[in-house]
Amino acid sequence: MTSDARLIELFPPSATDSVPSVVRDELSPGEGILWIGGPDRWGLFRATPSVLILAGAIGFLTYLGAASDS
Repeated sequence: MTSDARLIELFPPSATDSVPSVVRDELSPGEGILWIGGPDRWGLFRATPSVLILAGAIGFLTYLGAASDS
């Protein structure tokens, strides 16, 4: 099996109707699009801001607790 056939198996061809004409004009006949644009900014890490705020608050409270013991 060629690498192209393997890619087509893993990533079936997509419709190019929604692809901007600038990109569509660059495609060879039969060539598909695997990815266009970028990922959602917080796609896999939607909880990141909350986790950072919580970690910062815990760190700050730990600092205050340690400083008041002396």
